[in-house]
Amino acid sequence: MLGAVTTDLKGKSMSIIRESSEPGSGVMGVPRKLGKYILHDVLGQGSMGIVFKAQQTTIDRWVALKILSLTNAEFSTDGVQRFFNEAKTAARIIHPNIVPILDIGQDRGFYFF
Repeated sequence: MLGAVTTDLKGKSMSIIRESSEPGSGVMGVPRKLGKYILHDVLGQGSMGIVFKAQQTTIDRWVALKILSLTNAEFSTDGVQRFFNEAKTAARIIHPNIVPILDIGQDRGFYFF
């Protein structure tokens, strides 16, 4: 996986992907493969989680996959519930500026939609 550079709120660039040739190496502790998804590039990051460009292996489709940040998952069951509530709410909205939610789940302690 190649390194990616993003900018923080103060405009400084920072790398959030560990560059490694090891299989399964990932971003900020997130494995490269979660369930039926292979994670590729980081598309964005916020206080709730990280959004990846990912490949859904079961139907060979490219998707955006949001993964709950470890801080929210480890320290608060409330954080996990809010994450899934966000997914369920967004799934009911049909709008050209909102990505449709097609799946929710968890794998090895990582929650995603």
